[in-house]
Amino acid sequence: MPNDFELLRLIGLIYDAVDNSASWTTFLEQYASLLSASATFFQLHRLAERSSRIVGVFGGSARFEASYNEHYGRMNIWRDRGRERYVQGHAFLDQEMCPRGVLRQSEFYNDYLVPMGAEYSAGGTIRRERDEVLTIGAIRDNAHGPFGTTERIAIEVLLPHLTRASAIAKRLEFLDASESALDNLDVGIVFVTADGQLIHGNRAAEQIVARGDGLNLRNGRLRAVESSTDAHLRDTLREATSAIVPLELPLAITVSRPSSWRCYQLLVAPLRHGLSVFAGMRSPQAVILIIDVEGRRRSSPRLLSRLYGLTAREAAIASVLSSGKTLEATAEQLRMTYETARSHLRRIFDKTNTSRQTELILLLARLPKQSVEPTMDESGECSD
Repeated sequence: MPNDFELLRLIGLIYDAVDNSASWTTFLEQYASLLSASATFFQLHRLAERSSRIVGVFGGSARFEASYNEHYGRMNIWRDRGRERYVQGHAFLDQEMCPRGVLRQSEFYNDYLVPMGAEYSAGGTIRRERDEVLTIGAIRDNAHGPFGTTERIAIEVLLPHLTRASAIAKRLEFLDASESALDNLDVGIVFVTADGQLIHGNRAAEQIVARGDGLNLRNGRLRAVESSTDAHLRDTLREATSAIVPLELPLAITVSRPSSWRCYQLLVAPLRHGLSVFAGMRSPQAVILIIDVEGRRRSSPRLLSRLYGLTAREAAIASVLSSGKTLEATAEQLRMTYETARSHLRRIFDKTNTSRQTELILLLARLPKQSVEPTMDESGECSD
């Protein structure tokens, strides 16, 4: 029976691996030593498709993972005969998944397991979501004999920690993806408490606050530079977060800027139930959207050409318009007459199925933005 020290060391490696994926290899290596296994691995099974894939492995021959993922994962008789055994948090031995007599008659056994020197297996279900199952497995050769009760107990000690680590990793992946998506928006987004304490902000919000042009951070709180506007912001936050009846629309305020650029437009909405991702720390009570008309990035001309069949000139005009500039300013920047720009704009309307400039701008606002400004080459065509 594995001792408590060995199990505690493996549990520690499990949680290390949440933050450092390289630790999974060390975990599987020590897990193999604990079970006297020739190979240990994580598998992802899709029961409805009758397919399995190794997603992490230690030990085995060079062909162990490759041939399984390319071919033999579809023939796994242990999975097909023992799918009812995939219960989250439970361990299973090979003879429980499929009788040995049936196993030895299968192509999976004779063409895959025997050449690999694999005779016995044991595993446990880390996570099951409908027909998708994540398991941890181990195999042994004939010389080491079958797995038994001792190994089952060790596996079931580790499974709750593997399940928890899997959930944490999945949550962190979601947070990373969400943060990346928020950072690609032109709109500043900040999560704050009722008194304006900043909990989190996306990249656009960080840049706005860092400029200090109308908004800044004082003692960790989002504040307006101008005192009367700051008082209005604090009142708006209190109103949004203390309203008994849910607001039908976000509260809106404008924030003037010392630079004399156009005002920031702020939309303030309460977060009624907080966000679970902030569990264990001070939770935000409101979200503020900061719209900087001056700081809009342009839609990519190449993307506009691909999506709507715009010519290079039309795509250049649409791209500059998407940054919030007027048609007159757009024509001047692209070195064309206003009448020429108007003619191109009419064709843009036809190709994008829009009829007004505001409608076009709303359409373009939903598209991905580019970080590099387009330029006009010497021929007058747009390049990005």
